[in-house]
Amino acid sequence: LLASMVVQHVNQLAIEAGEGTVATVGKLEVFPGAVNIVPGRVYFTFEARSRSEQKVQNIIHNVEQFIQERCQNGLEFKLKKILLKTPTPLSKEIISALEGKAKELNLNYKIMTSGAGHDAMFINEIANVGMVFVPSKNGRSHCPEEWTDYEKIALGTELILETILKISEAEKC
Repeated sequence: LLASMVVQHVNQLAIEAGEGTVATVGKLEVFPGAVNIVPGRVYFTFEARSRSEQKVQNIIHNVEQFIQERCQNGLEFKLKKILLKTPTPLSKEIISALEGKAKELNLNYKIMTSGAGHDAMFINEIANVGMVFVPSKNGRSHCPEEWTDYEKIALGTELILETILKISEAEKC
């Protein structure tokens, strides 16, 4: 019961944080896992992502407090932080160059916050980074149903190539 309450609470915390903040319980393991046995142990992972590090910290603290307040009758819990990475703003110059090229190529685009833990977070420490996302069918990604039409992939690739060429020409001056 507590696990299902935490799942709902994590989702609600993200909604309340706003500004594109997301949080989810991604994995839930119940032991012994039999239909007719009250679980003796539950493991779960949760992730919170936001442009604001403070919002992520607030969610982590709130989840810990939520569980602590409900641990009664011998229930115990441990919270282990696996990865905590400061949100990484990408290069304004590259984003601007991508936007300019998208306009020149007459492409529909939207500047957005990813929030995901892409390699760009780490590369950004040593080089300027920008990202291009192309739309997947029904907005589905990171799941078996994910599909992106080749034409959209080609347009995204063209945008990246044209932007690289534009940036490289500007740097020759």
